Amino acid sequence: MIDLAVSRQRELWDEPSVADFSEDAVPNLGRKGFPFAPLLTLVRVEGLRPSPVDSFFAQIQGETRESLARRMEALKLRTIEVVKELAAFDKSGASGPDLAEDRELPVSIAIFH
Repeated sequence: MIDLAVSRQRELWDEPSVADFSEDAVPNLGRKGFPFAPLLTLVRVEGLRPSPVDSFFAQIQGETRESLARRMEALKLRTIEVVKELAAFDKSGASGPDLAEDRELPVSIAIFH
């Protein structure tokens, strides 16, 4: 949602945005590199589609680029922790052959300012 809000704030020198509220929005975060690219290899995102009427998006869409950049930085820091947790979970004995391949670990990332 933060990335979409930033993409909606065009400046005179900005390229036209290709970000939209499609199923490609979440996988496209991988273009930002670490920590989003590794996260996307550890979690399933198929079927996730952001909504322009999402309450968080409504809350942030009028914020300045600086405010959105601070939110994104906080999100990156939390995402690094989540990637570490998921990688540790995957390396632990929890991923042994006796468990189903389709296991799930609930993860939530919330950023408040």
